[in-house]
Amino acid sequence: MSKLMTPSLPRVRSLDGLRGLAAVSVVVGHVVLLLAGSRSPSAIHAAQQVMSTEGTMLYLTWNGRGAVLLFFALSGYVLTLPFTSPRKRFGWSFFAKRWARIGVPFWVMTVVAMTASIGLSRLPSQSTWPAIMFDRPPSIGDVIEWGTLIGLPNVAAFNSVVWTLVVEIRLSMLLPLVVLAYRRWGVPPVFLTTLLVAVAADLYATSQPYQGSMAASISVAGTLHFLPLFAAGSALALRRDTLARRHWFTHTGSRLSIAVLAVTFYVRGHEWAVAAVGPTPAPSASPMLTEDYIVGLSAVMLVALVASGWGGWLLSSRPVLTLGRVSYSLYLWHLPVLVGATLLLTPHVGIVTACAIGLAVTAMVTWLSYRLVEAPIQRLVRGTGHHDPVRTSPSLDTSPGASQVSSRV
Repeated sequence: MSKLMTPSLPRVRSLDGLRGLAAVSVVVGHVVLLLAGSRSPSAIHAAQQVMSTEGTMLYLTWNGRGAVLLFFALSGYVLTLPFTSPRKRFGWSFFAKRWARIGVPFWVMTVVAMTASIGLSRLPSQSTWPAIMFDRPPSIGDVIEWGTLIGLPNVAAFNSVVWTLVVEIRLSMLLPLVVLAYRRWGVPPVFLTTLLVAVAADLYATSQPYQGSMAASISVAGTLHFLPLFAAGSALALRRDTLARRHWFTHTGSRLSIAVLAVTFYVRGHEWAVAAVGPTPAPSASPMLTEDYIVGLSAVMLVALVASGWGGWLLSSRPVLTLGRVSYSLYLWHLPVLVGATLLLTPHVGIVTACAIGLAVTAMVTWLSYRLVEAPIQRLVRGTGHHDPVRTSPSLDTSPGASQVSSRV
């Protein structure tokens, strides 16, 4: 196993930048969907104009489903980095730190969102998307399910992006088994096994009545569907030094070819999946699941490219790194703030202006959440004292802070 397990190498800062840009695409996609579901003809027209760019390079700016897949691959990569040496073992602290890193900012957001829903649920909806967010006050069951992220919480009620956190927690708990299996049997057979498990889970899911993409994604079968992405990111981390020496990832022409291929899969995945599956007699998860395999391959290629040093001139720039640093807080807060702004302000200023104000408030809340909640918990988890994290190299700790933003989700 000596060829598989290698000493830890310096982290790649540009992966934070990749995460930040992906998070921004989620926000853009949610604004587009809010406008598309509004009652304003001009807002609907503007949203339709943006949606018409699906399949083009502009789709990179609002492809939230692709961003989700990218986050899962990134998460598998960065969580495995501390364990690339066979001497490093998983302990209870790994699980405790993971829960704290994800959970504390999430719980703060949950308290605010549920409290706000008591008043916001009395206001008429201003958009058909998201359909049921803030439509009722929280129940005791909601508090328990959201507080623990165990089971199948009604994530659409207060912040529909939370489904990714449920999946992330489950995948994080499986990571030690994946890494131990890689150490014992090597990457190819273990990764192939995760792929076969995902296909079996997808076959089961498509044989059941379809209850919507979110229900499909948050089910146990849905978690297994995303396992190969997580495992692929983990494998890239374990083979990181080998990857850096491969001709494909060192030669400029090869890198460019892989980048073009990855971007093409990323923006054309939905179109190809629909064509491959064809029309279905009833609503089905098949197109979405098929799309994930196409775009998931793109996500893995992008993580591999960036980890090998591609795109560092952009992704390591200060503005992009700042986005990456605050991306989890941005993910947690943007949708509740945007939906709240449309509920409160649309009757007075219109939905376009309401969304613009919502974006400004989102930026402020994101920064406050990062400085007052997320950064302190990061310092506590990493045991790094009281230095200012904004002035140091950003961590690669990744929560898949992104939601599915396509109307198919």
